[in-house]
Amino acid sequence: MTTKVILVGGGHAHLHVLRTMIEERADQVEVLLISRSSYQVYSPMLAGYAEGTYTKDQVQIDLRKLCSKANVPFIQREAAYINTNSRKLVCKDGAVYPFDMLSLDIGAKSTQKLSGEIASMKEDIIEQIDTLRESHYPLIVSGDPLGVELALAIQAYKRRLSNKGHVRLLSENRLCESESQWTQQKILRILKKNDVQVWENESVQAIHDDHLLTEKNNKVRYTGLLWQGRPAPSPLYERSELPVNAKGFVENLPTLQVKDHPYIFAVGDGTAIGSKFKHSDSEGHAVRQGELLWKNICSSLDDSPLGEIQPQKRSYSVLSTGDQEGLLIYGAVSVHNKQAWKVRSKLDQSYMNYFHND
Repeated sequence: MTTKVILVGGGHAHLHVLRTMIEERADQVEVLLISRSSYQVYSPMLAGYAEGTYTKDQVQIDLRKLCSKANVPFIQREAAYINTNSRKLVCKDGAVYPFDMLSLDIGAKSTQKLSGEIASMKEDIIEQIDTLRESHYPLIVSGDPLGVELALAIQAYKRRLSNKGHVRLLSENRLCESESQWTQQKILRILKKNDVQVWENESVQAIHDDHLLTEKNNKVRYTGLLWQGRPAPSPLYERSELPVNAKGFVENLPTLQVKDHPYIFAVGDGTAIGSKFKHSDSEGHAVRQGELLWKNICSSLDDSPLGEIQPQKRSYSVLSTGDQEGLLIYGAVSVHNKQAWKVRSKLDQSYMNYFHND
């Protein structure tokens, strides 16, 4: 009997499952991918795109093409909720898909406390970057490493093309707050050296057409705005009545199964386990989850014991700082040079080639 498995979302753990299926087929499994978008952007390379180092095609994966290679049907629809009693996935347009097993890799949304005032902003991050690069005073509201990388990359792009204006960066907390204080100070010095104006520990109180107001009554002007709030869980979890933690992220076990629902798996940074990882570690963690996810799906077919995700030992990360330079971070130690960026670039391109090449 064939087991119907639905993969919801084109996150990196699911990408790894699809890539594995190109090389090894499981005849007793019928897999289907459902995603709201037909492309998956690889966020570690967005700074390279913003700076003009990479093209659009180099930083995103065509889900239709990857599914075709894996002989997996692709359906572009947005999942609304899961009927856990009847084991059916219901999409926003009313389409219903029955399943035996299901895996969620839908990521986390960006929180928008003032959502009504910024509803007109584009969701496509590539389009937003294109707009910001041509804006005189782009403002990025973010405190995570990606926000820092994009600010430095767009500033480097402007400098290289002699475009007018400077990038501005605002965070409600300390920038890269999960890093050591020494590393945070080094990041601030790099931003200052590159003429990126920074506001830290200031939350936004109101947004207007050309400026926003902070809780400290600062008026921050902008000609283009990119809002990258804190990660927030998908409303699908609540609609499906799945168990969630205090922050609303779905509760998944070390086996990646959703608590109390052994036939549903959940992976990525929209889960209780995934949300604990720093942004710089999230992509590597997604790959490890993808490897375990496929093994556990296959093990479930014959009632074999499932494996568990293991905590990773401390590893290094590289923050892209523009002009093809990088800040290599290992614990409290950090080194800033071009070699660090070359290491990061080689790893990123190797990862993408894994999906782009036949």
